[in-house]
Amino acid sequence: MAGDRILVILVRTIGLFFRTIPFSWGIRIASVVGTFLFWVEPKRKYIGFANMTQALGDSLSVEKRLFCLKRLYQNLAISFVEVLRFPELTSAEIQERIEFNGAEQMKPLVQTGNKKGFIALTAHFGNWELMSQAFALAGVPTNIVVRNQKFSQLNQFLNEARELHGCRVIAKGMALREVFQCLKREEAVAMLSDQDGGKNGIFSPLLGRPASTKPGAFSMAVKTGKPLVPVFIVRDSHQRDRHTIYIEEPIAVPRDEGEILRTVAVYLKLLEKYIKRAPDQWLWLHHRWKSSPIQKIVVLEDGKKGHIKQSLAVAEFVVEAMGQKEKIQIQTIAVRFKSQLKKTVISLLLTVPSNSLIWRWRILKWGLTENSFQAVASVRGDIVISAGASLSAVNAWLGKSWHARNIHLMKPNLVPWGRFKKIILPEHDWKDGKPLPKNVLLTRITPSLLMRQVSDTSSPFQGEGWGEGGKGRIGILLGGDNDEYQMDSKWVEQLLGKILKGIQQSQKGLLVTTSRRTSKEVEEKVETLLKNHPQCVLLEIANRSQQNGVIEEILETSDVILVTGESMSMVSEAVASGKPVAVIFPPAKKKRLTKHEKMVEALEQKGLVKRISIDQVTKFVEMTHQTTSMAVSQYQQELVEALRSL
Repeated sequence: MAGDRILVILVRTIGLFFRTIPFSWGIRIASVVGTFLFWVEPKRKYIGFANMTQALGDSLSVEKRLFCLKRLYQNLAISFVEVLRFPELTSAEIQERIEFNGAEQMKPLVQTGNKKGFIALTAHFGNWELMSQAFALAGVPTNIVVRNQKFSQLNQFLNEARELHGCRVIAKGMALREVFQCLKREEAVAMLSDQDGGKNGIFSPLLGRPASTKPGAFSMAVKTGKPLVPVFIVRDSHQRDRHTIYIEEPIAVPRDEGEILRTVAVYLKLLEKYIKRAPDQWLWLHHRWKSSPIQKIVVLEDGKKGHIKQSLAVAEFVVEAMGQKEKIQIQTIAVRFKSQLKKTVISLLLTVPSNSLIWRWRILKWGLTENSFQAVASVRGDIVISAGASLSAVNAWLGKSWHARNIHLMKPNLVPWGRFKKIILPEHDWKDGKPLPKNVLLTRITPSLLMRQVSDTSSPFQGEGWGEGGKGRIGILLGGDNDEYQMDSKWVEQLLGKILKGIQQSQKGLLVTTSRRTSKEVEEKVETLLKNHPQCVLLEIANRSQQNGVIEEILETSDVILVTGESMSMVSEAVASGKPVAVIFPPAKKKRLTKHEKMVEALEQKGLVKRISIDQVTKFVEMTHQTTSMAVSQYQQELVEALRSL
């Protein structure tokens, strides 16, 4: 291909340039190029930062991680210059620039008359290409197993450079037979064994998380009986043209395939030691944990109970969709802003397109409380979930920074919708006739954990009747004021009066809760009327109590639910319980059809709720509703199916 040929000519020209200038100049130029690539390279940088955050987030600050990542780009650029200078590499230069540490471990394997051959286990660490040249120039017959590059002529050029000083290249596709022959000749075979091995690899912990490792080198040791010698090359952090090759003690050869797991674990433990020693020298840019069975879901919460419940419900649906409940961790992080102004500024700045990791993390550090920043900076999720406009920008940024799949509930605030893997949106928030983006899922009710407990498909409301007379428990969910509705004490007094009138001749019990939005005036009225009433089984004033799970308890133990319609989350939770639900609206501030009424109207058409007026309340509570489940399972299934793509 012409492009391949041009690329080789360009690389040869660059190599000639770097061989004509002092090596110290080449290092400086390469460092500048590496820094430039760190700033402009859009994809691998985020993979690297995500990997580093997951592995070292609790020990390295964001600033140190970013510094290490920038140094990695510089080191890779310097290593490339060193490869281009291979034609001029001599034994004297090797002796001057490279120190062997632990060579006594290898002498019995290579000394004349006692050659045994061995498998050198190494990693994409330091300048691994230079290490093979150092072995060859030191008199160790070395064969290296490499992956063919995409461009054939460039691949040939690199292999020629690798073989300049006595190394022999073995292409990965033809590796098995040639590796056997090399080991039979008592030569060394170097194999990179630190990248993801796929679903069929050997799983063993690396930096705190199970990682898949290709079994090739370890299986070869079983079949040939040749020792496994871990070797790592480390670049000096101050004199960056100097290196140390560390030769570790040979790992005991596995006796059979069953012992490979133990051997892999020993090797990864050594690799982990070197990564922690020089985190700027390992190739973090690879999807190392891509096949890991352990996944983490991070739920961002803004302090609003309704949002938290919805996000946790979606997290549970994700677990169900992935089908690996015991292997998925769910962690909740409280996101708190220092002020309303800083929250607004963060939402604006994080939506600005940019490949910069540094300034965006600085924005978060500036705007989040110290505890919140430390929380989001020290973990990494594979999936990020949030609800509410205030968290949409943070979710979008963390999804990119962590190279994670992200889900947001409700409309994102200013953030382009394409920055989310999935947006879960109530139907009433979508304009009819407008094309629906592929990443948007419309739901009739907001997600709830209670949906998971419902399987029956019968409808709670059949015909005009609401049930049969008798005993029962009535759950009352009272909301509060919002932009559309005014819930005053006079209306609440009228509502509760009709409820009490309806139960006065029965043994029915009331379970009542207010919400965080309920005004103090309404709370006092509710308490006055119900606190000492003999048929009030439970009374919860939300703003005075820290108890969790009260709404869930009411929904689970009541036979029928009466909920105020200005709270869409409470209506959704009531419907998700599978109990018969009646909805009553407080006085509207303006005479217009609200999104709350549109939602209830759609639910009523499906037979999932019944809207009643204040004049119908007494008749409603006079009836006991037989507990019947509603068709919630179909919405649960819709969510699960939509989330399987994650």
